[in-house]
Amino acid sequence: MPSFILTAASLLAAASAALALKIESPPSIIQGQPVQIAWSEGAAGDIFLSVIPGGDPSAAALVSFPTQNGASGTFTWTPELDPGTSITLKAVDSTGVNAYSSPVTIQAGAGGAAPAPGGSSSAASSVATSASSAASSAASGATSTVSSAASSASSAATNRVSSAVSGASSVASSLESAITSAGGAATSAIANAGNNGAGYVNQVAFSAVLGVAGLAVLLA
Repeated sequence: MPSFILTAASLLAAASAALALKIESPPSIIQGQPVQIAWSEGAAGDIFLSVIPGGDPSAAALVSFPTQNGASGTFTWTPELDPGTSITLKAVDSTGVNAYSSPVTIQAGAGGAAPAPGGSSSAASSVATSASSAASSAASGATSTVSSAASSASSAATNRVSSAVSGASSVASSLESAITSAGGAATSAIANAGNNGAGYVNQVAFSAVLGVAGLAVLLA
């Protein structure tokens, strides 16, 4: 009898173990492509799904999913973790039973980049984006500085040319006025000289006439 009871207990334990919560191991997980997480044989009630570092049951979750319900079911996940990351899928039922998948390494999706050595592709992408932004800002600043300098130089050159033209125009006007004044003075001088010469000739002729007349009187 005792032997029969032990055998029955063993069978019950084996049956319970056979019905313990299970979570399937996906054949592959590709970044950016939906993958189905399937569990079964769990206790009725809530099911808690998460992603942990590959083969490390005690590690903190990398990703936690909304609470599911049912002894079995599926949940679709689109992974955004970096390619090359090793993960394990974890399920916990309402009784606290844990189930783990085999470790799976995330693969790069179509057009995706392989993980950078010693770091993640996300970090490399972030650094590249920051560098590109800095280069763009530097180029924009340089363009603005060159444009401003060119504008200032052009304005200064225009002002200098305008001042030079204005000064030359003023000098030409002054020279023209001087020439006009000199011409007027010369004309006046010539006219005065002519008048003075004519008067002098007239005086000499008059004196000569008076001399001849006086001589005639003396001879008479």
